[in-house]
Amino acid sequence: MLPNEGVPEVPGYNPKNPGKKITPENPTKDTDVPYVPIIGDGRIVINYVDQDDNDAILDTATPTCKFGTKITYTTTAEIKKLENEGYVLVKDGYTDSTGHSEFTKENDNHVYEVIMKHGTVTYNPHDNPAKPGEPINPNDPNSLKVTDNDVDYSKSVKETIHYVGAGDQTPFDNVQNVTLTRSIMVDRVTGNIISSTKWQPSQIDYK
Repeated sequence: MLPNEGVPEVPGYNPKNPGKKITPENPTKDTDVPYVPIIGDGRIVINYVDQDDNDAILDTATPTCKFGTKITYTTTAEIKKLENEGYVLVKDGYTDSTGHSEFTKENDNHVYEVIMKHGTVTYNPHDNPAKPGEPINPNDPNSLKVTDNDVDYSKSVKETIHYVGAGDQTPFDNVQNVTLTRSIMVDRVTGNIISSTKWQPSQIDYK
């Protein structure tokens, strides 16, 4: 090696003292030039999956850092955001798993899944009345709105009670207004009506 010679490049390694010229102390002896391995970037993948939509991926996080670095990513914020949009957590496969405390070659590009499902809300005139135009998910500024169909849970009908068998003493027909009610279940994510119960009279008090 000549005096003040540059350090040769070695694939996969960096010189321990980059930029420093090498000058042999004794030109008649070998001069050691220390190298250190290049620490690569590790990456993990967290997919947020909608199990009610054929496992569609709602969002993906890809934290990246040097191997050996502590993984600080958490799913808390994204889960909270999805819950505000009407989703319900089924399983947090990232937080519940082991082996992701730091970036390693073993977990490099490993895919974790956070499973979500659609939440529901049930409207009825007694326990949970609503008005058209109200947000289905109050904590979501872009929430779908309650529709007229969502609150079609009450109606008035006329029922006639016809008495027979008492001859001249038979009472006249009794016409009463009856309120019928039902419950309607709505998907918080799509806004679709999932089901509704049968119409039932709110009270039966024939006189």
